[in-house]
Amino acid sequence: MSAYEWNPAKLDMVPEHLRGGLTRYVEQGIRPGGGLLSILMDRRLSEVLAACDDEALAGLRNVHKFLFSYVPGICHGDAKRVYDWIDRGGILGRKA
Repeated sequence: MSAYEWNPAKLDMVPEHLRGGLTRYVEQGIRPGGGLLSILMDRRLSEVLAACDDEALAGLRNVHKFLFSYVPGICHGDAKRVYDWIDRGGILGRKA
C-alpha cells in the first residue's frame, strides 16, 4: 500500500459510530473525537481506555487491524504523524 492509499471498503470492520470520524480524518484531516484520536496516536492502553466508550473498546482490535491494513501509514502511529496529517488536510489536502 502506498503512503496515500486508503480503502474505505473495509470500514465495516470499525464500530459504526467511529466510521464517519475516521473517514473525515483520513480524507480531509478533520480532527476526530478523543477516543479515536488516542487510538490513532497509538497512546498507552490506559489512555485509550479512559478516552474510548465501551463500543469503541469492544472493537479496538478491529480498529487496529483496519488502521494497519487499509489506512495510510503516514497518518497514524504517534502524535506528530496525526497532527501533521490534520495540518495537511488529509488525502485531499488543504484548499488555499
